[in-house]
Amino acid sequence: MTPPKSLPSPTLTQHAHDIAIQHFPSHNLTFWAGVQGGCSHTFLLTPNSSEDSNGDVKEKLVLQLRPRIHALDASVVAEASRVYGDDVVPSARILPTPNPSEYEEGEWQVVCTPLLPGTPYSRLQPTVDIRPGTAMFARQVGLVGCLARFIGRAWTSRPRSRGRGRADSPFDDSTSTSPTTYDAGCEGGRGQMKGKVGGVIRAKLRRLAEELEGVEMRARAGGVRRDYEGIMDCDDGWPVVLTHGDLIASNILIADSNSDRREEEEIEEARITGVVDWAEAEWLPFGVCLYAVEQFLGFLDAEANVWRYYACAGELRRVFYEVLCEEVPELKGRLWELGVMGDVGVLLWYGYAWDGGRIDRVVNSVDDGVEVECLRAWLS
Repeated sequence: MTPPKSLPSPTLTQHAHDIAIQHFPSHNLTFWAGVQGGCSHTFLLTPNSSEDSNGDVKEKLVLQLRPRIHALDASVVAEASRVYGDDVVPSARILPTPNPSEYEEGEWQVVCTPLLPGTPYSRLQPTVDIRPGTAMFARQVGLVGCLARFIGRAWTSRPRSRGRGRADSPFDDSTSTSPTTYDAGCEGGRGQMKGKVGGVIRAKLRRLAEELEGVEMRARAGGVRRDYEGIMDCDDGWPVVLTHGDLIASNILIADSNSDRREEEEIEEARITGVVDWAEAEWLPFGVCLYAVEQFLGFLDAEANVWRYYACAGELRRVFYEVLCEEVPELKGRLWELGVMGDVGVLLWYGYAWDGGRIDRVVNSVDDGVEVECLRAWLS
């Protein structure tokens, strides 16, 4: 996901000011380029005094105007906070729209979240080589460890009741207390995998195996599809967990060494401080979000459009899986299956073009050079 590139219209800006006056009279509103979550016009609400009348410290808030096609489901965010921890998943409050006829309420969703500390990793991602034994290496070790612990928290997540979420909310009425697994031969996986990705994984993989450029890439996609179906159709199944759905560098916040780190802290203690923009979250097989790991092991050389792994990438990958297996001991004997799920995620997220949220076109080297390069490098 990428945020709207244009500034909000005067009407939308007035819309945001009206909301701020109505709901947050003690805060000042400004348009904010440092978005925490894409596909929205994002504003920062700053308290006009540091404390309220009771002496409690006021917090900064994020106010987003989101197109309905990219609306957040408050029930999904609440479940994500339960699964992954409210220390990294910001709560979301859906606000009513004032004067709906004037501001076309049906076109926009108004969301308020706390301002999380940190800077999007996309802005701090090293774009030079990193070698073992350096301070930058120690920083990346801390970050991949944090990422492993974050991903591992989902292993035992299980569905809650749907409640009053949106029509395509990834929850059903199951009350089972055991980890959710995929039913053999059932694309829906006990009714859980019914989102826009989960409900059509097999069909999407089959299409990639037929339409991706290059005989080798099509063969790779076909092999991943067969492995995926074999895993999901076996008696043991595979856990289906609440998954972010867009775990890219711009949605992962990390401690900024300039502003979010105390002087006595060392760079080795680099950490993930938040994961934002849960609009695409749904129930998916555990591990399909592992494409996120690659973003901490290298960088895209934009000038050459070539993905370059750091010299220490192998060591960083080893650290990630060591920490993940510490977090989820059951994975120690199932790393092959986990690797297949990681490849499934790479294919689904980089094999289809975003195209404003349609996600129905197989990528090609002419129009989607970055995605094609990521497929080449990450599936090697």
